[in-house]
Amino acid sequence: MKRLALIISLVFIAAISVKYESYKKKEYIQSGDKYYTYYSFDTKTPLIANIVGPSRYKVYIRGEKGGTKVGVELDGKKIKEVETLNELSRLGFRGKESHVTKALSFRLKIEKGKHRIKLLPSDGVCYARIAKQKSLKWIKKTPDSYGKEVELLINGKSYSYFKSTKDNPLVVNLKKASKIRIYSRVIIENTKLGKQSGYSFIVETSSGKTVISIPRLRSSSGILDGKSCSKASIKMMKLAPKDKTIKIYPVGDEPVYFTIYIKLV
Repeated sequence: MKRLALIISLVFIAAISVKYESYKKKEYIQSGDKYYTYYSFDTKTPLIANIVGPSRYKVYIRGEKGGTKVGVELDGKKIKEVETLNELSRLGFRGKESHVTKALSFRLKIEKGKHRIKLLPSDGVCYARIAKQKSLKWIKKTPDSYGKEVELLINGKSYSYFKSTKDNPLVVNLKKASKIRIYSRVIIENTKLGKQSGYSFIVETSSGKTVISIPRLRSSSGILDGKSCSKASIKMMKLAPKDKTIKIYPVGDEPVYFTIYIKLV
C-alpha cells in the first residue's frame, strides 16, 4: 500500500499542470508498473479542470458503456463532442475486473494564458484524465530520396548531408509535422573565396514553391565530401496540414547539400 501511495503521489506531482476543480471521485488504472489517475463525472457533476498554455494536452475518456456522448467545452465554449468507445478495456480500476470502455483520446492545442476545460456526458458515468504533452523536440529526418549521402567533418565530428540537384531533388515524405528546419551547404572548389555570388534553392510543397537565397560564406573548418564548403545556413518553415511531401532542389545547376530536421505535430 505504501508503494501504491508513493506512485500515486508521483503521478499527481507529474500532472500538477492540470488542476481539477470538479469531479465525483478518483480512480486508478495500473498498466505495467505505471498508475494513471482518472476522474469520474456525470450529468450532475461535470469534470472541470484548469489548464495553462501555451501547450498541448491529451484528453482520455472512458465510459461505463459505449456510445455515450461527451461534450467538451473550453472557456465556456463548446469545441467538440466525442463518443465513448464500445469495446471494454482489459484494465480495470484498482486492479479489479474492468467495467469501463477503452480510452478514447484526442489532443487540444492550448493558447497562452489560463483556461478552463469542462466535460459533460449525455448520460451515465464517465471517467477522464488530462495529460500535458511533453515539449516536442526537433527530430533528424533521413530524406526518402536524394542524390547521395556525403560526410561533413567539422571540429572532429561527423555529420550526414544529402546531395540535391534539379534532376535528383531531395524528397521528404511526412505523416505529421508542423515545422521543418533546413540546413544547407555548398562545396567551395577554390582555395580563395573572392567575390562569389550566393546560391538559391527551392522548397516545394502542396502549398506552393518558396525560393530561398543564401550568402556564400566559407566555413573555417568544415570539410564536405572531402572538399571545403560554405557555412551552414539554417532556414525554418511552418508547414500546412496538407504539406505531406516536400521537394528541395537548387535553382541553378550547382548541387546543394542538405540536412533536415522536423518537429512533429
